[in-house]
Amino acid sequence: MSYDFYMQYVEGRDIDESWRNITFNLRDMFVALFEKTDCGWDDLTDGLYKTDDALGCFQKALDDLREHREEYKQYDAPNRWGTTEGAEMFLEDMIEHCLTFPGAWIVCYK
Repeated sequence: MSYDFYMQYVEGRDIDESWRNITFNLRDMFVALFEKTDCGWDDLTDGLYKTDDALGCFQKALDDLREHREEYKQYDAPNRWGTTEGAEMFLEDMIEHCLTFPGAWIVCYK
């Protein structure tokens, strides 16, 4: 199971190049990371945020992951399908997309 993220403008036009996928195995890590931001992970995956609003949350989560990497290693999946390294790459991508597609909605399929 996984999360499929992409950006969408208000008129419903999907932004194909914005698609990103992350394994559900990282859910607990993202919940812990996003507890320290103004966005909740579950709210974010329910499509309640625009890129402009989520940018700071992604950045804060990435900064926290980098600063406390060992703390988050406990959430790495034993089968390696979900690691702190993968979470870091996902957060970097989402930050880039928030900057590239201002005003777009963040859509997630679970």
